[in-house]
Amino acid sequence: MNKVVLINIYGGPSTGKSSIAALMKGLLAVSHENGLVVEAPEEVPKSLVWDENYKKLKDQYFIFSQQLNRIKSLISGNADIIISDSPPLLSAVYSKYTPDNNDNFIQLIKDENRNIDKNIKTINIYLNRKHQYKNEGRNHNEQTSIKLSKEIKELIYEEYDKKNILEFDSHPLVAYEIINMLNKNQIINISNSIIKELLKNNMSLIKKSKIEQMTKYKKSKIDLKIS
Repeated sequence: MNKVVLINIYGGPSTGKSSIAALMKGLLAVSHENGLVVEAPEEVPKSLVWDENYKKLKDQYFIFSQQLNRIKSLISGNADIIISDSPPLLSAVYSKYTPDNNDNFIQLIKDENRNIDKNIKTINIYLNRKHQYKNEGRNHNEQTSIKLSKEIKELIYEEYDKKNILEFDSHPLVAYEIINMLNKNQIINISNSIIKELLKNNMSLIKKSKIEQMTKYKKSKIDLKIS
């Protein structure tokens, strides 16, 4: 089996996948004691949105092949860890809403994904959005995003054993939580002192995130009582 570790970050639009992937890449690249080569392939759909290439955005064959080839290229290259915020398996969900929707294409996507899993170690992370929806750089509104999130979650639980999926609530410092978990399970090797220093340097963000989450939780409790 190839030594590469592929970290797939799943979730609906605006769950923070790209931000978390970028932060994880930076942290792993600079803090790893053995000098790992960490790569994060560009998210094809988002680049098409920014380019306003909406016609190509509906072409899931193109998106799937581009995303898959980028990951395969990194696997055959010199990368040690690949962090994907747009796993090719996502096309099995998004293709349902395009002219590319057919059973053969969806099966092809699943087969290619399983072939990757056979050859390298994969870690699958699902993010639950807890923050306000952001429309910038998106091709879906919040209502559609909620629907897609549900379908994506159902898909990965169909494709993977539950024990091979790690769920996190998305917040500013979830990247640190993921790295800490990977470290404890000996998937990566970062000294505890470095992780503690990373957390210490960002304690203000941690406190802010916890306060925001608690405020939202209390508000939801109040709303429930009112209703």
